[in-house]
Amino acid sequence: MKQLRAFWPAIIFVALSIVAISKKNLLRNLTTYSSINWQILVENILLLIAIQIIAFTLFKIHPVFKQSLLTLVRKNEDEKVPFLAKIFNDYKLAVPLFVLLLLINAPSLVRIEELIFRQGTNSWWSDGIIRSATFGLLHSALGVPLGIGLASILTGLWLTYQYFGGGIELSILHHTTYNTLVLGMIITTSLMNKN
Repeated sequence: MKQLRAFWPAIIFVALSIVAISKKNLLRNLTTYSSINWQILVENILLLIAIQIIAFTLFKIHPVFKQSLLTLVRKNEDEKVPFLAKIFNDYKLAVPLFVLLLLINAPSLVRIEELIFRQGTNSWWSDGIIRSATFGLLHSALGVPLGIGLASILTGLWLTYQYFGGGIELSILHHTTYNTLVLGMIITTSLMNKN
């Protein structure tokens, strides 16, 4: 089993590295990062605070909200640990490289999400809300606690609002800003918990 787990980090690193060294992607990603201004930053910080308040409220309401959909459907305790958590536990020295590659590639990865969940959205009621709910709950299916996944429906609605206001590039810009803030929060929390 451990040999199989060694295979996946290699695949992830190779894929992220290929995307990172692609000149077209790298330039587009740097352009996205350079477009982040103070207003966008503050708006997404406020969104992140709102998401945290909603998630922690849900955590207090019932312990099921602390679990991901992944953990709720798996019966074996070993299977309930999120895949990336297992990899990071086994390969601690790879974490900084993974985080660096993730930061470099964030706009490209976000672009894929936005093309799936935002592009082609025509109205709030017929598909904006449904896509936003799917967006939030899909994160819980990938290992994010259900409370955060439900709270992330608000993130989906915010990104849909940005899409309606300025198209796919604006929603990508906000999504990149938000994900970078989340990653920064996770890194900071991890470093504080080690001390």
